[in-house]
Amino acid sequence: MGFTIDHNNAEERKLEKGVYEMIVSDCGFAQSQKGKEYLKFELTINEKVHPDLAGNSVNYTIFKAKNPSADDKACDGYLAWRVNRFARAANIPNGTTIETLMDLFEAVRYKPMKVWVGINEFNGREFLNVEDVARSEWTGEVDVFAMETDETATVEDLDGADIPW
Repeated sequence: MGFTIDHNNAEERKLEKGVYEMIVSDCGFAQSQKGKEYLKFELTINEKVHPDLAGNSVNYTIFKAKNPSADDKACDGYLAWRVNRFARAANIPNGTTIETLMDLFEAVRYKPMKVWVGINEFNGREFLNVEDVARSEWTGEVDVFAMETDETATVEDLDGADIPW
């Protein structure tokens, strides 16, 4: 097997400021470099709507409240208004009882949503930022099997593996 490197076929397919149909591809707990805990939701471009941007993603984060309200405490201290806004965008029915954050992750995983992406500048660098989320206008089916069988390996996947180099 062989192939030829073709720089003319190395187009950039990056997200820019705009509104996109995306799918919640992953979610879980995370921690900032300064130790602040947050919920991390990876939103991946819906390639059935935006095939030219396939593979791009952006993270939606929900940090713990500095002075948690009773509603925040019910969400383990995370900002309840952001949890509820995200759940509404994922089309979780109003009045649904969520017992744990793991239940929330399961409820929103692979759900489509409309995402407003902006750009923030920090220390002279630009970063993608989720400005808002809303219910998706897309009516197709999410290919869960394709999302679960992503064959892209990460450094974390290889950690501790018997690597020959």
